[in-house]
Amino acid sequence: SGINGTSFATPFVGGMLTRLLSQQPDATPLQLIAAITENTNRLSLPATTPQSSTLGHGTVDSLKATLRMSTPLSMSQRYDFLPVSLGNYLLPSETPGTYAVHACQEGTVGSSPVYELTKANDRFFTVSRAELHKAITSGYAASLLAYACLEQPHDTPTVMRNINIFNEFRNIVRPLQ
Repeated sequence: SGINGTSFATPFVGGMLTRLLSQQPDATPLQLIAAITENTNRLSLPATTPQSSTLGHGTVDSLKATLRMSTPLSMSQRYDFLPVSLGNYLLPSETPGTYAVHACQEGTVGSSPVYELTKANDRFFTVSRAELHKAITSGYAASLLAYACLEQPHDTPTVMRNINIFNEFRNIVRPLQ
């Protein structure tokens, strides 16, 4: 029919976000985006490619995203990556979010980019694109560390194993805050 593009997709994605928010009213914008992008039909994207410039994360799968927001993950063990800012590192007056960045469960491809930001001796990690842009305009250098999954408000992992990014990935002895 020749109908395509962002103008056509926007109302569908907006409706999907509203539906997900009705399932989890406490979900943050980052969690809502993760629920959609972690639960897509990946089309021809391999598991090693979180997104592409032509296919994005794949096509929206409203059933999978809705099930993700209505059914808590209750993994027996989850690996959390800490410390990762959720958009508040550059704003010391704000408190950290109540959800975590973690290794994805089997069959799920992480869609939340974890960025490493450095400026002189200051280094931090964030999943917030707004914080990424603010840091870059403040003189930080940015690089992509990895893609991960985000916890949703109703998830209930039995055991959480914390992986300190500074110690484990960068060999910098730095305590978790």
